[in-house]
Amino acid sequence: MKIKMQKINIGPADSAAKVTEEIISSVAEEVVLRVPKFSRLGEEAENFELLKREADAAGKKIFIESVDDDVLEMAEKSGIEGRNPVLRFGSGKRRVSDITPSVYSTYPAGRLPKETEAKEDGEPEKKPEEQPAILHLRVEKEEKPPASEVLSAAEKRKFEREEKIPIHVEEAAPETISVKWRLPEIFRKRRIVYFAGAAIIFLAAAAYLALTVLPRAAVSVVLKKADWSYDGIVAVDKNAAENDLDKMKIPGQTFGPLTKNATMSFPASLKKSGEQKAKGKIKIFNAFGPNAQTLVATTRFEAPDGKIFRIDEKVTVPGAKVVDGRMTTSSVEVSITADKPGTEYNIGSVEKLTVPGFKGTPKYDGFYGAIEESLSGGFVGETAAPSEQDLSDAKSKMAQVLRDNLSAELVGQMPEGFKTVDGGSVFKILRENIIIGNGQGENFSVFAEGEMSGFAFSEQTLRDLLVAKGRKESGDGFLNPKNVDLSYAPASSDFSAGVMSLPVKFGVSLESGLDQEAFKGLISGKKEGELGGLSFPGIEKITVSFWPFWVREVPSGAARVKVSAE
Repeated sequence: MKIKMQKINIGPADSAAKVTEEIISSVAEEVVLRVPKFSRLGEEAENFELLKREADAAGKKIFIESVDDDVLEMAEKSGIEGRNPVLRFGSGKRRVSDITPSVYSTYPAGRLPKETEAKEDGEPEKKPEEQPAILHLRVEKEEKPPASEVLSAAEKRKFEREEKIPIHVEEAAPETISVKWRLPEIFRKRRIVYFAGAAIIFLAAAAYLALTVLPRAAVSVVLKKADWSYDGIVAVDKNAAENDLDKMKIPGQTFGPLTKNATMSFPASLKKSGEQKAKGKIKIFNAFGPNAQTLVATTRFEAPDGKIFRIDEKVTVPGAKVVDGRMTTSSVEVSITADKPGTEYNIGSVEKLTVPGFKGTPKYDGFYGAIEESLSGGFVGETAAPSEQDLSDAKSKMAQVLRDNLSAELVGQMPEGFKTVDGGSVFKILRENIIIGNGQGENFSVFAEGEMSGFAFSEQTLRDLLVAKGRKESGDGFLNPKNVDLSYAPASSDFSAGVMSLPVKFGVSLESGLDQEAFKGLISGKKEGELGGLSFPGIEKITVSFWPFWVREVPSGAARVKVSAE
């Protein structure tokens, strides 16, 4: 069943061919096409000529409804009646003010085309003819027929039709002026070409990026490894200048000897009656002459109050120094003991003690002594006394304290990166005195002086020697040491020869080297399946991942290939 009229909404992207199908398939005799602004249909006038031709062939009458002036104009030029649904009258003509100024045309010879008027009852349209350069504008006249009259169809069309009147410049200014510039049709056609060209360029650029810029490959390789160990002796020689791989020898340095003394108090477990002489230190000066003077053990020194003290051992006092004709005293320090027991000899510092043996000679004033630290230990009566075990424990403790202090000082003298080990140093006690209490308290004291010398070596130098040994025995291709394990056993040192024998245990995992640039050149252009069959020195396994998802082979260019080794 046919219907009189059907309205069809046209989409912005609908083509002329699709709209034609809509018209032909419609069951209505009259079809109103609602065309939106900026639609694909309104890009070319040929689209409306096609619609008109196909509608006539199908026996249908079509109308155009649109708010786009360009669409309405192209429809009218193609013989299709158009209307603007927003305007008040059904003709669909564009409305302008009653009076507008003349506008000079861009048509040749300053002439404007005369627009075709809609004719009544199928009256043929007139072709445009050139008119003088006076702007003809369509003016909507809002005439209303008398309410009492019944208008004929022709009279209704008269009121709905726009009139054209020539307006000269000299007439009054318009209430509103709307002048819209419209791109010539030839440029509208070129715009489509430009869009197509831009799309082609975009697609070409996207293809270039996808094929040459974006592709990436991450290649992971498992390198060959060789485990190597060494359990033996390495010689540390202070006279060696560099590593000797054949003799397994590295350079070393000796430090010291360093000396240190200390006095410590310990508890005594015994009591005994007795007497003891005070002990301490005296510094002997030579202000007599440049010649040295030897003093035998027990040489007496007298304090100003008459107390006598004797030196414990033979000593040689160096000669005085003469500088620029002036003599400077020299000195030496030695242990002394009070001549008699008793607490009265536990004296403090004394500035000058004379030598009674030189009395009456010029040396009496030239040689003298000075006590800088207090003497102690003198007593008569019952006092605390150490047992043999007390003495043994005290001496052992004293030696350990001196050893630790000297070892710390020795390490402090070594350059950064140097190391010493057990057996790499020599420690000895130079002298030791046991001082029993003076009858007051329950303790006794031990004075001791120790000396230490040490061997030291660069641990990195030792590692280099052992790694070089491992590479030599495992093959030159294994370059990179991993998981190094190094330990030492007590060494033995010969300071007179300047050599230390160092027992070491060394373990290392040597990894083959990888020339990344050569490897990247080898895998360039290869697919994942082809990489498994490649042979490259030092590589045990190859795995690869590609990006983006469409990439199937390793891209050329080292910057787009990342290689990591395991």
